[in-house]
Amino acid sequence: MSRPRAAREENPEWELQDRRAVERSLAGDREAFAEVVVRHGPSIHALCLRMVRNPAVAEDLAQETFARAYGALATYRQDAQLRHWLLRIAVNLCRDHLKAGERREGGLDDEEIEPPIDPDPDPERRAAGRQEIRALEAAIGQLPEKYREAFLLKHVEDLSYEEIQAVVGGQIPMLKVRVFRAREMLRKLLGGGE
Repeated sequence: MSRPRAAREENPEWELQDRRAVERSLAGDREAFAEVVVRHGPSIHALCLRMVRNPAVAEDLAQETFARAYGALATYRQDAQLRHWLLRIAVNLCRDHLKAGERREGGLDDEEIEPPIDPDPDPERRAAGRQEIRALEAAIGQLPEKYREAFLLKHVEDLSYEEIQAVVGGQIPMLKVRVFRAREMLRKLLGGGE
């Protein structure tokens, strides 16, 4: 999973490190962009995996995200968060892939999304927690694309609605409706209500 908002905010150097890496990359330092990939790669890959539900395709899309970002680095507006720019590229690549109709080809087995490590010492409770997370991942995979995208950006990437708007565009009320409807669909899919 991505770093939660609190962890990002605890590190005030996060954006400064990104900005410095971009500046060094633009100045010709080929190693500098590798820092960006290391810092943002896991989050971008996880988003792609949850969007397209195919590990091989998600890996390709994550790599393509960074390849396109590197190629377009000169067009990056440094007043915007680099993370948002990378998420926008990744979301657009995932959308294009899904529109091409390749959604279920080599689909994801819900066992392939590794749940976070549960510190609970009771193996039965830990196993039950993993089953719940896998059921949630499977249900997220059943959401229509626009709802899955909004839900993942809000609840997995932990973006504010303003940040989601910066990534995918659209109006905030529409994004709020999509997140709300995604939660309602998930509740039904998980058997929590009609």
